[in-house]
Amino acid sequence: MFFEDLLPYEIPIMETFIKYKVRQIVSIIYKEYNGYIPRVEAPYLIRYFLQFPSQSQVVDEILPEIEKLESSTDKSKELIEVDAFEKHLINLLKTNKYSGYDRETLIEAFRIMDIEKNGYLDLHTFYTFIKRYGITFTKEQIDEMEKFLLENENELLEPLGVNKNDEVIKPKPTTTRKFYYESYCRKVLGDNQEHFNNIMKDYKDFYDKYQELKMFPEMPKIKEEIKEEEKKEGEEKKEGEEKKEGEEKKEGEEKKEGEEEKKEGEEEKKEGEEEKKEGEENKEGEEKKEEEKKEEVKA
Repeated sequence: MFFEDLLPYEIPIMETFIKYKVRQIVSIIYKEYNGYIPRVEAPYLIRYFLQFPSQSQVVDEILPEIEKLESSTDKSKELIEVDAFEKHLINLLKTNKYSGYDRETLIEAFRIMDIEKNGYLDLHTFYTFIKRYGITFTKEQIDEMEKFLLENENELLEPLGVNKNDEVIKPKPTTTRKFYYESYCRKVLGDNQEHFNNIMKDYKDFYDKYQELKMFPEMPKIKEEIKEEEKKEGEEKKEGEEKKEGEEKKEGEEKKEGEEEKKEGEEEKKEGEEEKKEGEENKEGEEKKEEEKKEEVKA
C-alpha cells in the first residue's frame, strides 16, 4: 500500500517518512518511555499504518521478530525499542502482509456467518463464530468495535424497538443488538481509505521538504535571505510611496497657493482698473463742469 508504485529512489524517502511518523506519535503519546513503546501498544501503532494482524499474529509472529532486532537486553520485557519497531514495521508495510481484505471478501465472510441471510448479525454471534476459527478478540478490541458501532448507530445498528407505552426498549447487553454488516464494511473501509489519503498527503509534504533539503542544503538560509530582501523591498516601496505622496501633496498645496495668489493679483488689477476708470470719469466730469462755468461767464 505505502510502497506500491514507488520508484527506486523514492523507497528510502518513504522509509524515512514512516520513521518520522512513528517518532511523531511516540513523542506525543509515549514520551515518558524514553525511546521505548509498551508491548501492548504495538498493535495499535501497526493498525495506524493500516495493517490488521490478529492478536495471535501479533504475539506469535510480530513481537518475536521485533525482539530479534532489538539491541538492548537490559530493559523491561513490557517494552520494545522504537528503532526495532520501526525496522519491522517498514518490512511489514513493504510486504503488505496484514492489509486486510477488500469489501467483497469481507462481506462474503459475514454472509457465511449470516445463516438466516437477513443482512445483519448480533455481536455475540459474530464473536462466537470467529472464535471457532481460532481468532480471539481482546477486551479492548471488543470495546473498540462496540464503541465504533454506537458512534455510527443510525447507519450501522438496527433501530431500537418501543413497547406499548412508546418507551424505547434497550437491549440487555450491547452484544445482542444487531448490526448491518454491509454498511459496517463500507464504513470501515471508507474510513481506512480516508486515513490512508491523509497519511499520503503528509507524505507529499514531507517528500517536497526532503527533496528541497537534499538537493539544496542551503535552501532555508536562502529562503531567509529572500524573505529579508522582500521585506526590505517592501519597506523601500512604502517609503517611496510615502515620499511621492508627500511631494504630490506639497506640489498640490503650492499650486493651490499660486492659483490663489494669481486670483488675488487679478482681483487687485481689476480693482486698479476700476479705480482708474472712475478717476478718468471724475476728471472728465470736472472738465465738463469747468467748461460749462466758462460758458456762463461769457454769456
